[in-house]
Amino acid sequence: MKKILSLFLCCLMVLTLTGCGGSSGDDITTYTYSSELDIKNLDSSDADDGCSLKAIHAVIDGLTKTDKKEIS
Repeated sequence: MKKILSLFLCCLMVLTLTGCGGSSGDDITTYTYSSELDIKNLDSSDADDGCSLKAIHAVIDGLTKTDKKEIS
């Protein structure tokens, strides 16, 4: 009886860990920005302080990049 219970618990643990390890296919990247001041505004047309402009620059750099082929 103990062997059956042990086998059942081992199978249950394997199935539980398998469910936690899968990926959904979404490539989500989290960007953590550290600053000594609060970011007041992320609107590029309205931002006027250096901290907000640095945060906007960090976000825009990740969204836009040059192609490997140089356009001439």
